[in-house]
Amino acid sequence: MPIFEGADEEGHFCSADYIAHKNKLPNLLINDGCFIWHPPLYYLYLSPFIRLFHTPQHTPFDVKENPKAFLLRKGQYAQYVHTKKEMTFRWNTLQLMVHVLRLLTSFFAVLIFIITWKAARNIFSEKLARNLSLLLFFNPMFIHIFTTLTNVTLVSLIATVVILIDLAHAKESKSLKVVFIQGLLIGFGYITKITILSLIPVWLILMIVEQHKFKYSLRLLIGKVSIFTIGFALSAGWYLARNLMLYGNILEVNALAKTYGASAHDLLLERVGLLNYLNSIALTLFKTFWSGYGYLTIRFPEFVNLPLLIVLLLIIYTIYVNYKKLNRELTIALIYAVGVIGGLVIMNFRLSAMHAKDLFPAYMPLALLFGYGLFHAKDTIKKGRLRFFTIVSLILGSYLFAQVEIVKLLKALFQFQWAPVVPLLLAIAIKTVLVFALVKIVVSFIGKAKFDPKSVVVLTYLIAIFDIFILFSSVYLLYKSFI
Repeated sequence: MPIFEGADEEGHFCSADYIAHKNKLPNLLINDGCFIWHPPLYYLYLSPFIRLFHTPQHTPFDVKENPKAFLLRKGQYAQYVHTKKEMTFRWNTLQLMVHVLRLLTSFFAVLIFIITWKAARNIFSEKLARNLSLLLFFNPMFIHIFTTLTNVTLVSLIATVVILIDLAHAKESKSLKVVFIQGLLIGFGYITKITILSLIPVWLILMIVEQHKFKYSLRLLIGKVSIFTIGFALSAGWYLARNLMLYGNILEVNALAKTYGASAHDLLLERVGLLNYLNSIALTLFKTFWSGYGYLTIRFPEFVNLPLLIVLLLIIYTIYVNYKKLNRELTIALIYAVGVIGGLVIMNFRLSAMHAKDLFPAYMPLALLFGYGLFHAKDTIKKGRLRFFTIVSLILGSYLFAQVEIVKLLKALFQFQWAPVVPLLLAIAIKTVLVFALVKIVVSFIGKAKFDPKSVVVLTYLIAIFDIFILFSSVYLLYKSFI
């Protein structure tokens, strides 16, 4: 992947480069270099390796911006101009350094994969369910995010370890030492990316459930929460104090909003409205998280995403109907998945869009639930209780597939323009019928599919080949259009 084509990748590199050259953390109110507003732990991890290259301090002008970058959202343009030398692996020092740093970041992805594999081995007695849990790691968006420079990678690893600890102690009370370690880890997560805060409410809920299950005193529960807080303060307290002294606020994002105004960090809800924000969740999940490269060149048409949506809804429905059969580990995974997603929806409410990459802290529980749901989906289909699933799939699938026509229809109705109404209604009806047919095809395919070790291995290879196709298609379009 050409350098700086990941979401905010140049900004993340700038922060690490700033620390490497100035030996200090940036003050967001003083414009004395190139940096981004996130907390510093990820950049502190990268900065020693940057020093090894002995390069001058980076500026935004070191890489030429693509003059057509404003067309990026149409999915055909890169952010920067890339030379033939770069695309044929004849890298200069800056390009080599970025690729080396990306390898260091990808190490986090490997650890998350291994941790998930270990967790799946302990949770599932069925080998197939373990293997199916790993399929989600071949999601193109996961591979893209974890091969670029972004603090999402480190915060996801920290969150994965915190959740693993809860899974490992599903059948026993956590000691004060374990609780302290979790507080310490979430503190480190906080000084990496503030989305880690979505784990804290879930952790508190699980502690209350633990106290009820193992019948220990309220005093001990309060003690454990206090120990957790001490751990958090030891790892993150210094940074909270720094922000308070510098900005009068513990959150950098609030300091930016107060100093530069809402537009400084895309606080655009006033302009785009609540409906547009809610709409962005569906667009993000099914156009970038599942199948796109975010800010890069590949965005699949809605019809390609429809089967993914239907399979996802079937997995959710399978988990719903089998909720009482979930073991304690999967129940904890479910609570974390729902809690993190809900927390991020609330935290991103002020932003112009829901960013799918913010869901990565819950990737391990999502992967485990994915494996369980896909493994048991056939049983759910055999029982035949699919009316609710079919209705929801039809509504959401039709909205995803016929979104353009629906928006045009609503606009025409609000403006009392009757001429386009009938053609638009006809188009929506045709697409709805196609969605209904696709629901039946997907359900029939999964119902008849034979899950065995060989077929899962073949499926994994097919998804890997698909990912390679996406990668090379993206690079080819960049190579063809911008050299």
